[in-house]
Amino acid sequence: MNIDLAIVIQTCDKYDIFWNAWFKSFCEYWDFELPYKIYFCNEVSELPFKHDKITQLKTGINEFSDRLLFILNNIPEEYLFYIQEDIWLIKSINIAKYYSDFVKYNFDSLRIPRDYNRFYKLIQHIEGDYIQLDNVFSGFLVSHHPSFWKKSFFIKCMCKGENPWMNETLATERIRKINPRIFTIIKTVKWYFEVSKCGYLKKCGVDVLRKYKIFNEFPIGRIDK
Repeated sequence: MNIDLAIVIQTCDKYDIFWNAWFKSFCEYWDFELPYKIYFCNEVSELPFKHDKITQLKTGINEFSDRLLFILNNIPEEYLFYIQEDIWLIKSINIAKYYSDFVKYNFDSLRIPRDYNRFYKLIQHIEGDYIQLDNVFSGFLVSHHPSFWKKSFFIKCMCKGENPWMNETLATERIRKINPRIFTIIKTVKWYFEVSKCGYLKKCGVDVLRKYKIFNEFPIGRIDK
C-alpha cells in the first residue's frame, strides 16, 4: 500500500468553536487503522482534544494562503487529502480506494464532494469512477472542498497574501493555462456536512451538536438564523 499521503485539516483559531464537534465526528467515522498521518493545522492555540493519531501543526498567524503554504512546505508527504474544520463526518468512506485511484490515474487533484457543484463544468473524459473538470469553462478549479492533491500541484495554486475566497478565484485563473488533471467522482456520496456559512453554524451543524450532546457548548450568537 502506498502510504505517502497526509490527511490535512486546516483551520484558524477564530473558528475554534467548530473543533470539538469536528473531532467527535471524525473519531466516530474515521478509520484510524489507516496508515496515513493526520495533521490538524491551526495558528497558535492549543487544541481542546488529544488523540495519539492526530498531530498538531501550528502555522502561526498569517493570511490563509501563507498558512497553507507553510503546511505544504512542512509536511514530508507528497500527496494530501485536504479538508477544513467545518467538514463534519456523517458517514465512513473508503479513503484508501480513492487514494489508490488518485495515484493510479495520475490526477493532480480529485474532489470527493457530497453534492454536485453547479460551478463545475465537466468534459466527457472519464477514468474509472471519475470525470474531469473542464479547464476552460469550469469555475473553482481550485477549491477548498474535500480533495486529494499532489502537493507539488497544490503549491502551484498558492500565492501569498490571499484569503480563502481570493485563493479559490485567483488560483483558478492562474492554473487554467497549465491544463491540470482535476477530476471529481461521478456519483456523489453524502459523507459529511459542511456546517458553517461565513463563520456561523448552519442547521445541519446544530443537529450534529445535539447528537453528541454538546449543543450547550456552542455560542448561540454564532448560529445562523
